[in-house]
Amino acid sequence: DPFRFYKYALAFSGIVRCFEYKSSSGDSNDSGGECMKKTVKQEYLHDPTLIWNDVMKFTRDRGLVISLSNYGPSKSGFSSSSAVMTTLLALCYRSMSNAPNNADILQLNRLYDLALLAENELGLRSGWNDTYTLMPGIHDFVTQATEDAPKPQFSTLSPQLNTPDICEWFERHLWLIHTGIQRKASGRMNRRHEVYLSRHVDTFPYLVKSIVIHDQIARSLLNRDAKSLGEQLTEYMTYRVAFDPQATNPHLQHLFRHLIDRGLIHGGLLAGAMGGGIAEVIVTEYGLETVEGSANDGDKRLQCRIEVEIERLKQYTTANEQEQPFNNPLFGKIDFRINRHGIQINVVAQSSSTTK
Repeated sequence: DPFRFYKYALAFSGIVRCFEYKSSSGDSNDSGGECMKKTVKQEYLHDPTLIWNDVMKFTRDRGLVISLSNYGPSKSGFSSSSAVMTTLLALCYRSMSNAPNNADILQLNRLYDLALLAENELGLRSGWNDTYTLMPGIHDFVTQATEDAPKPQFSTLSPQLNTPDICEWFERHLWLIHTGIQRKASGRMNRRHEVYLSRHVDTFPYLVKSIVIHDQIARSLLNRDAKSLGEQLTEYMTYRVAFDPQATNPHLQHLFRHLIDRGLIHGGLLAGAMGGGIAEVIVTEYGLETVEGSANDGDKRLQCRIEVEIERLKQYTTANEQEQPFNNPLFGKIDFRINRHGIQINVVAQSSSTTK
């Protein structure tokens, strides 16, 4: 709901003063070591004119219009909500400063932390990976196991990774396949978090292994080693299923086995996007070879081998011959491009009659 985000961004950034802070003693003016608590000022909820007055005061009676375009699929899990919240907060904070156009506000990690906080205050289950991935380029992002509050470690893998050749290599070999199949929804707490906090002897070791293999995956990407990268993604998924059996299902497992057995992919894993139904696979050179396929209308056309097999999978029938899980309108490749530029903000100069 972009409008809900818009309203909350105004409050979160302080343009609209619908929050007040009180210490545990109840005195809003006492900050002497007391824990300050953020509460909603009820009068703002019951009297919208107070909100309007704040906006008009901030804009010097000119009003506020923000135009935001988000080309990501709605409710996809591809950081779409984080992109909206981060952009709105960037616009709010940008309008509160005297910085020149295209200022470095989007280069500050603090902005992405604030977007994460704002989303979670709204009840969304976004994580650091959702907001930090909005920065341009390909990044190494991991949170190590710790007894304290976790801290994300974020860096660009290599300066060369932002050059067109490595991006093109990654876009060529990494394919996203929308299966149209959603996994069973988890409970209120993310399963990884539950295992992390429980330290259960049967599941925690697999969580640790899934963290350790992260560095191997990053090295394979740096070396452009498609075979190792695919195998490591499969190994990661094996660990994930060991501590979270609901992370997959027999139909999704068949998809990976089918493509691996035919030499079309080196391996892959399931992303959390689209309800967990997005397969990320590393395609082999054999799978990328062009062959003559068959279009639905009977006309022959050139396709990659993996494209032909994805089309054939729509006719796959389960052992009991009662279900064709991949014969759905969503099943197929998702086109994507590496985020080379990040969020773009354009401030349009004010004219005598119009402000944008």
